Formats: sequence, C-alpha cells, structure tokens
Amino acid sequence: MTYSVHCEWEPTTDGKGWWNARVPSIPGVWTQARRLEQIPGRIVEAIRVMTGETVNEADVEIDRNKIAGHPVVRKALTVHRNRLKVQALASKVQDDTTVVIKSLTAAKFSKRDIGFLVGTSASTASARAKATRTR
Repeated sequence: MTYSVHCEWEPTTDGKGWWNARVPSIPGVWTQARRLEQIPGRIVEAIRVMTGETVNEADVEIDRNKIAGHPVVRKALTVHRNRLKVQALASKVQDDTTVVIKSLTAAKFSKRDIGFLVGTSASTASARAKATRTR
C-alpha cells in the first residue's frame, strides 16, 4: 500500500521554517522536518508508532498536488511538471530521430544529408546509424 503525504511549509521567526506533513488516510499521523527530503523517513516512523504497521520509505509518496504554504512552491511544482513533460518529449524525439536516421541510412542518404535533415551533425547521424544496426 502506498501512503499519500500532504505537506505544508510553515515559516518560522528565524526565517528557516518547517515542513509539516500528514497522512490523511491515517488520522493522527503527522510529522515535521526542516527539509522535504526528510519527510518520508519521518512519516514511516510516525505510521509505525501510530499503527504498529511496518512500512518503508518506498510506501510513502509525497503528493506534489498537496504541497502548500509558500508562494514560490506552486511555481516550483509547475517547473517540476514541465520538466517531466520535456524529458518525456526529449525521449520521444530521440527515439523518432533514431528511426528516421535508420530509414534514411537504409535509403542510402549521405550522413551529411541525414544530419542536415534531422538537425544534427553528420558524426552524430553516423553514430546513431551504427547504433541502430547493432540493436
């Protein structure tokens, strides 16, 4: 079972602040930490204390849609979502480029022409063409 964790940033007078975290599915399970990365381990311990259940950090997922408390947090989460989209798109572009290079190589286009057509160097096109043949 995966436990969803909701977090909120609480500023303190020293300017550092704390992350408060809770597991809505288990009433009374909450913890706090200075750094967000510390939350999963602390939530695991809180679940164990409150329920006696043994869980590990892999069973705890910070719900990025339920993080609040600082105006910049929402922007950071948007950046994170956009980064994931860009990474997925980059992976698709790489795969598509390899397929096109393979097809153009099979059609006997020169590596320079292939590089020009797909927007890469001739040496990169050549390396990709060789890599696709060895798969």
